[in-house]
Amino acid sequence: MTIHISDDLTWTEKEEKDTAKDVVNMINSPKNTIRKSKDGSCDVYEISSGGEKKATIVNRKTDSNEQGSWVIYSGKFEKMGIGPFVDGSEFDKKITNGTGIRKTVNNKIVSQQALHQKLSQVR
Repeated sequence: MTIHISDDLTWTEKEEKDTAKDVVNMINSPKNTIRKSKDGSCDVYEISSGGEKKATIVNRKTDSNEQGSWVIYSGKFEKMGIGPFVDGSEFDKKITNGTGIRKTVNNKIVSQQALHQKLSQVR
């Protein structure tokens, strides 16, 4: 087992992977919501439950036309982040069971919008 040590944190690759998988499970949970915002050319996704922020995922880009790389901020890794990793990488495939973080995030946003639209029609 590899142990990583920085000035502020000691962690293992398993802890990184487990935390990232937990965040993916948060995204997929119907109890949680995701909100997308922009910070320059980067996309920022905040995952919350009952108004309480649980995790942040940032798609870092130097240009708005590129795919960018992902960094997950949650739990032990809230300040340092997990990543960066790119779409289709082995890490991306492992934490999402092959779906990919981009598709997972986009699916959640689409399902939220559909639910919101359906609720608006009922009112």
